[in-house]
Amino acid sequence: DGVLWFGTERGVYRYDGYRWEDTHDDGMPREDVWTVVSEAAGSVIAGGLSGIRRHVEGRWEEVLVADSLNVRDLVVSTDGTIWAGTATGLIRLDREAVTLYANEEADKNGSLRISDATLRTVADVPSLDIHDLMLAKDGSLWVGLMKGQILRFDPEAAADAWTRFDGPGEAPVSREPRIAQSSDGRIWVVSQ
Repeated sequence: DGVLWFGTERGVYRYDGYRWEDTHDDGMPREDVWTVVSEAAGSVIAGGLSGIRRHVEGRWEEVLVADSLNVRDLVVSTDGTIWAGTATGLIRLDREAVTLYANEEADKNGSLRISDATLRTVADVPSLDIHDLMLAKDGSLWVGLMKGQILRFDPEAAADAWTRFDGPGEAPVSREPRIAQSSDGRIWVVSQ
């Protein structure tokens, strides 16, 4: 419909080409919103400090809300699965379940807890402090961590299949990486 949506430190705003409109009256709290994405059906999803909300028929609906959830990035797969990158882990929301992927430390100290969610521990990762998510053409999910590590996750694998790209011989990546895929299938990473 040509409307642009913006996440800001005071919620979500939309711009129709002529005027700016605050969506607070639609039910969006005045808080930090770091990511806004659209679904195939046309609705808009926003992620921020307290969680994930979907804008449907002029109103924001809660999708997943918890104190200090701190959603930094969102992607939506072709089957409608929502992936959320947070300061303490990865969240997968599909039609049947909520799954949390966290490192062992987050599991021990309970820093990522959502009721009715399945917790999966990601071994050998010092922190799942997520900065960026990218869904690749092959269905894999690429994850950029705040401290520069890059992970690739295959959600279709029988077991949780994680690959790290920050070991000896790998290209050095600094902090806060951003990941993209070009039309020829190559994965590109830029960082500070």
